[in-house]
Amino acid sequence: MKAKIISCNVGRPVNLDNHGKPVRTGIFKEPVDGPIHLEQLGVRGDTIANLMVHGGPTKAVYIYPAEHYPWWAEKLGRDSLPWGTLGENITIENIGGTAGDPVNEKTVHIGDRFRCGSALLEVTKPRLPCFKLGLKLGTNQALRWMIERRCWGFYVAVIEPGEVRAGDTIELVATVPGRPTVFDEGIRKSDE
Repeated sequence: MKAKIISCNVGRPVNLDNHGKPVRTGIFKEPVDGPIHLEQLGVRGDTIANLMVHGGPTKAVYIYPAEHYPWWAEKLGRDSLPWGTLGENITIENIGGTAGDPVNEKTVHIGDRFRCGSALLEVTKPRLPCFKLGLKLGTNQALRWMIERRCWGFYVAVIEPGEVRAGDTIELVATVPGRPTVFDEGIRKSDE
């Protein structure tokens, strides 16, 4: 199982209005030129506004498959969306041909380990949406759409820190048989 990194994205803090109350967020990620450094608590230079629900050892980096982007663009009535729109740090694109299964919510299992650039990453959980995604995209329907479509992307822990850049591969190096897929875990969590 192998994919290619097509964008590395980081965000700066942004203050939004949520029904008259200011909300600080780091969801506005933008592609960067060059590498990003993945550390055990997150991406160096990236803003995480609420450490209670994002970032930290089990949610250090958010990875999102580019295969979902055309659907999002259509739902939002746009021709296309820039990478990082969903708040991900790393946008991946599956490699066609004989590379094996695609890297997405249905094939990736909780506990799978991937070599990504010089970093070693372990999949920990799906990224269920919060209200800030709705604020960013201009519609609270975005939360429902993500849950119904089950296009969450996934969080990873950084087992070995390292650098990654657009063009690097992300390749499965270890799996834990019998563990739920990100898809299955997302359904379970969203039903709670």
